[in-house]
Amino acid sequence: MVKEKFLISKIYGAYYEIYSPTLGKKRAVLRGKFRLENSKERHPFVVGDKILAIPSSGDEWVIDKLEERKNFLIRKSGLNDSHVLCSNVDQVAIFASLKDPETKEGFIDRALIASGKAGIPATIVFTKSDLVSENDYKKILSIYKNSGIDTMAVSVFNISSLENFRKVLEGKVTFLVGNSGVGKSTILNKFLDNNFQITAEISSSTGKGRHTTTNSNLVP
Repeated sequence: MVKEKFLISKIYGAYYEIYSPTLGKKRAVLRGKFRLENSKERHPFVVGDKILAIPSSGDEWVIDKLEERKNFLIRKSGLNDSHVLCSNVDQVAIFASLKDPETKEGFIDRALIASGKAGIPATIVFTKSDLVSENDYKKILSIYKNSGIDTMAVSVFNISSLENFRKVLEGKVTFLVGNSGVGKSTILNKFLDNNFQITAEISSSTGKGRHTTTNSNLVP
């Protein structure tokens, strides 16, 4: 049986969404050997993994092999607790909101350290630049620029800033990371014909996003 090359584009429950430029998106399950070998892990694969799959019953596919990862990004949530977020990416875009809600420096620093350890270039994308003065956000950007870190400020109301960000994404596999409500999905929606994720207003009482994206997706 012919094996086809795919990318893991989404994980939901016990199923995987896999993507091929020629075959499009398909639903897949794990071959039994992977479930046994990785019984302690809920998912032995992550978004971005390159895999080989074979067709099964109906329109479903079975993941047969994991190809070697060129890199992977790890998130540590405790002293002895960590998990892989994604693999095979060209760069990381760290989303940090300038206001409503304001992203803490600690989050940015942790993301920079994680991408640095993985050897993956990172750019800090400061969102909602329309909510603060140009002088204020330029001061914040300069702190990181002076340390040799790529930064940019964007706003959904500033077409020029969005086009600059689009150029950063062109031709590269980019992992977008950021807290809830910072504008990841809102900005992606500007680039896509169909909504990638329905977004919500920011709660005035908590300053956090409601019904925002919490899972990883690969957007072709």
